[in-house]
Amino acid sequence: MRELTLNEEATVYRFALIGGIALSDEIVIWADAWIMRLDERSDALIEVSLSKARQNEMLTALGELADPNLSQEAFSLLCRLLVAFLRVHPDGLRTVTRLLALLAIENALPDDLMGEAARLDDALSLADERIFDPLDVRQEILGFLVQHAGGTFPHWML
Repeated sequence: MRELTLNEEATVYRFALIGGIALSDEIVIWADAWIMRLDERSDALIEVSLSKARQNEMLTALGELADPNLSQEAFSLLCRLLVAFLRVHPDGLRTVTRLLALLAIENALPDDLMGEAARLDDALSLADERIFDPLDVRQEILGFLVQHAGGTFPHWML
């Protein structure tokens, strides 16, 4: 797998912040790491680093850096963040599926993932109503994330 560009990673972290998956502190650490790697620093990246307590400014600066859409590789990183989020917040499936649905609405996903990502939020809603089996839907969501994160189910997800 190729290394992601600054712009691709900014896209991931912008959506992760919008979706409540990443905290401002985590994004500042990410921005600081990029600042240390680059010979020429962009004003937007420095703004991300300095806007810890000002989430709107952080989103604006990330937006200046971000690509409009997630590449396959960037989506893989986002899925790894979503899996990590669920490890800390096992009851956070709704947060995850709403972010995936938002990405589909924004047309920000790779084309082959649009329908499936949007459908997962619908499936979770139907599981809440007991039309679908909640455990089956949970496994389907986790399977989708792990598949696109490029891994296998960790034991804690089962």
